[in-house]
Amino acid sequence: MARPGSGQTRFEALAEGIRRCGDEAEIHVMSFKADEPVVPGCYGDVAVGYGIRHEHIVRRCGVRFLVMEMGFLDRNEHYYIGFDGLNGAGEFRTIGGRGRKWQDKLKDYKVKHIGEIRRVLVMGQIPSDSNLYAMRKEAYLEWLRRTVGYCKSRGWETRFRKHPRHTPINNELDGLWDGTSKSLEEDLAWAQMCVGYNSNSLVDAAIAGCAVVPASRMSLTWPIRSSLNTIATPWLTLRKSWLDHVASAQWTVEEMKSGEAWSHLRTIVEPS
Repeated sequence: MARPGSGQTRFEALAEGIRRCGDEAEIHVMSFKADEPVVPGCYGDVAVGYGIRHEHIVRRCGVRFLVMEMGFLDRNEHYYIGFDGLNGAGEFRTIGGRGRKWQDKLKDYKVKHIGEIRRVLVMGQIPSDSNLYAMRKEAYLEWLRRTVGYCKSRGWETRFRKHPRHTPINNELDGLWDGTSKSLEEDLAWAQMCVGYNSNSLVDAAIAGCAVVPASRMSLTWPIRSSLNTIATPWLTLRKSWLDHVASAQWTVEEMKSGEAWSHLRTIVEPS
């Protein structure tokens, strides 16, 4: 099990859970430098790392890469874990009923996008976000400008939400951000439709009853997406099964430690 120099608790918890399942697990702090020599077998049968940026190095060893990142629902307590990709691009297998504890949230929100769209929230991300690792910053900012411009051209009241941890450099958000910031809850209460490249906040938006328009298949909201031209309604009946899908991609430290997480994930790589 390879990891960067942080996140010791979650990596140690997962290692303990793997051992509880009868498999071997070791933790090594590795630099993951691009020019680091690759030694076949140095990552074992499965390598675990935080974030997706080092996947190509692990792949050169010919092993599966188990990616760990921040979760989506109650994200301070949960971590995404999936094979060979981040979020919607990863492999993790849906567990029926796993989203049950979040289903009450669906009852708290009425779906708001039936009828004419008037209010659109464009959700910004930090350009260095792991979700955008394969996209140049300039290309992402251009996508934002085109998207906001298109929404305004449709006559929709359009609000750009700056990521709270994004500090703009050299006026890069001029023409997008008006300098004001509201809480995510306030923005979602206002919006009918939420657009993002692959922001994890699109998950919150979908639960809050907004139509969601992700631009990337990496978003976990891709299966229930609308488009800027067509508002999808079939997903209204799929929110519970979709919530199972999202919940199956994330685990608590205790679930890692007990072996519950690895007991499920190992079925992906076990010989059939």
